[in-house]
Amino acid sequence: MLGDLFQHVFDSLLRNKLRSFLTMAGIAWGVASIVLIVAMGDGFRDGQRKNMRGLGENLVIVFGGRTEKQAGGQRAGRRIRLTYDDVRAIRAECYLVSRVVPELQGEVRAASPFNSGTFEVSGSEPEFNQLRTIPLAAGRFFNERDEAEAQRVCVIGDKVRTQLFAQPPGVLGAEIRLNGVPFRIAGVMADKNQNSSYSGRDVNKIFLPYSTMARDLPPKDPTHQPGYLSNLIYQPRELGQWKAAQEQVRRIVGRNHAFDAADDGAIRMWDTIENAQLVDNIFTSMTAFLCSAAHKTWRASASGPIKLFANWD
Repeated sequence: MLGDLFQHVFDSLLRNKLRSFLTMAGIAWGVASIVLIVAMGDGFRDGQRKNMRGLGENLVIVFGGRTEKQAGGQRAGRRIRLTYDDVRAIRAECYLVSRVVPELQGEVRAASPFNSGTFEVSGSEPEFNQLRTIPLAAGRFFNERDEAEAQRVCVIGDKVRTQLFAQPPGVLGAEIRLNGVPFRIAGVMADKNQNSSYSGRDVNKIFLPYSTMARDLPPKDPTHQPGYLSNLIYQPRELGQWKAAQEQVRRIVGRNHAFDAADDGAIRMWDTIENAQLVDNIFTSMTAFLCSAAHKTWRASASGPIKLFANWD
């Protein structure tokens, strides 16, 4: 019986060569289309993740905002300014946060013996280099001693080096003046691709210890006071608990500044983990939809030729 079945199939294929070819072509096209669509979705998803790694992995950048709710007898519309006390409190109480660093941002006039220019400056602590992606071409990032002693050392971006120095050799240890204050170059950042940013591209920046910048080069904002931050950056201890870590941070900062932790306007968060999951969900949905559409198209185009085998003589 099995031999007769195969003989019938073989004879039917020989009598209907064109229809057999179209059937096989339809099956091959359907499989190839689905494989191609899945590969494209995975490729776009990996590309987005690679772009985010240029900024840093699994980061949350927190900015001050304005309250939208009344809380603690305070009016709505109050401006919330993050402070270094918020960093201390998060380190002490947010057990779902692995690292948190402050950041001051501003603009300085930098001058070397060869050239000068205006650049963005960022002041933070040594763990900044473990949170953000700051690859070094030479030298080192500032360390705990630099921060504790408020040393006048800096790490310069690749574009800063290009403008201030004609030749790369001899840059390490060289002196530059930032708003007239002498600093020694401890490290030079390598060039990197960066498609995501919250304050400009890193290759155009100068990085300083937080304590040094707070003392020598505080932001020019007339409302700035000692202890104020431009933003803070933290990383959850476990990726699966990013939401709970975010709630902890909101609760601690809300307590410090007397606003409702559920007040989304009081502090603004750029949660790269949440964004990555949103992008993943979008690409997963698109891939599923396109695969379904490709499958239906293939079935419609191949249904006619496939009926051949239901009409054996």
